[in-house]
Amino acid sequence: MRRGFLKNANTSKTKNSEVPTIQDSLAGLKIAGGIEIHGQPLDLGDRIRSDQAPIVCTLPPNAKPDEPVSVCLIWPETKELLQNTQGFPQPLRPQLNEATYRVGESPGKGMGLFAARDLKQGDFILSERALLLTTLSLPLPHSRFAEGASQSDGRVVVPATFNSLDDFERHMKTLVDQMRPVNREAFMSLTVARPHTTDGSGPIHGRIRTNGCSISNLRPGPPGQWKGSDGQYGAILEKISRLNHSCSPNTQSHFDKASLSHSLFAVRDIAVGEELTNNYPPLLDSALQREWSLKSYGIVCRCEACLDPRTSDPRRRRLNNLAPNPAQWILDPRLPDDLIVKQCLEQILLIEKEKLHASRTLYMALSILLIAHVCLGDAKQASFCAARLQRVTWVPYVEKVKLGELLDPASPAYAKRRLWRTRIDRAKAARLFDSHECVVRAFSEFIDPLAFPLVEA
Repeated sequence: MRRGFLKNANTSKTKNSEVPTIQDSLAGLKIAGGIEIHGQPLDLGDRIRSDQAPIVCTLPPNAKPDEPVSVCLIWPETKELLQNTQGFPQPLRPQLNEATYRVGESPGKGMGLFAARDLKQGDFILSERALLLTTLSLPLPHSRFAEGASQSDGRVVVPATFNSLDDFERHMKTLVDQMRPVNREAFMSLTVARPHTTDGSGPIHGRIRTNGCSISNLRPGPPGQWKGSDGQYGAILEKISRLNHSCSPNTQSHFDKASLSHSLFAVRDIAVGEELTNNYPPLLDSALQREWSLKSYGIVCRCEACLDPRTSDPRRRRLNNLAPNPAQWILDPRLPDDLIVKQCLEQILLIEKEKLHASRTLYMALSILLIAHVCLGDAKQASFCAARLQRVTWVPYVEKVKLGELLDPASPAYAKRRLWRTRIDRAKAARLFDSHECVVRAFSEFIDPLAFPLVEA
């Protein structure tokens, strides 16, 4: 989970997300199961048509009085997306009977989360809905068309008296005012990073910029349709937003549309009392790039990777540049049989050295390593990979791979996988790769096609 959208004081800078669309701006969309989302379009005057304006609503719409809810500002496209999400709204994932975390003071960092017991890699820690879920971009007002522009191309000049930070703060106050009192108190108790107290953000916008967690894939549209932060959302959460930064974090979270919630997991073993951490800038950035990004939060990181960039930076750069290509390897007999295995093992070793288990690269390396052993017909090694990959619980697609049936090297499930022995059986590989659709299906049995796109030749 990244907070990269906080790098710029401009409200147009934010992370990706997707949002449901509505054809009637006054809400009342039918959701799967007969549930309706009720809401009102945000009053933006003549900046945008009311049926295209973002919608103020509280989700889930059928929540019980004691059920956690999120006050939301979502685009119509997001509303439509939620409407088409199977099972929406699902209940929150049940919390464990034994406490997994506690909130406490982190020296020099304010409040933080700490492990209340020993945690193993893949352990579920907590699940929660955001106090606030909001788009991070609002349409700008205009007073006249730009010189040489026509009404059809829509290029306008923003009035010189307009202050985008004040405007965003005012509209965010509308949302905060709609929160339950206990949620409003929790939101206002969150820390505001020092840079966000002096850049004109305001008390609400400052909390969004300091504590916002980015969500991707919430505003669907054709590639390139949403510019800048137009397609981005931020979620401000009571607990997960309190996670302090680490360049080698020990937790990772994922957002689930069906329950409109974030779930937090341990990405490696964590000892009782150890602080739970998350990364703000991208994990594979250089120390200098991370230093620049963290200035937005007033953070000067003193971790091992930042103090010794001569050792850390080359490792992270190598990890970023390694790109095993199992599809090419399957088809090209000139490539060594162990090429993909060596590349993936190198990635995993670098991850261990840099403690980058939270990086998406771990999921990719283990998935492709599993694919390589399957293609070689090595069920014994593949079963070891399946067991390791099964612990990467913070990547939802892992559940779809049915790894349980691959834990036994003698399982007949191996022979049923389309990629089985395709590196050995050239004729089988040729038949498989004769159809792009078949190739995508074959790889999708092991790895998320959105994370590992296969370009048709």
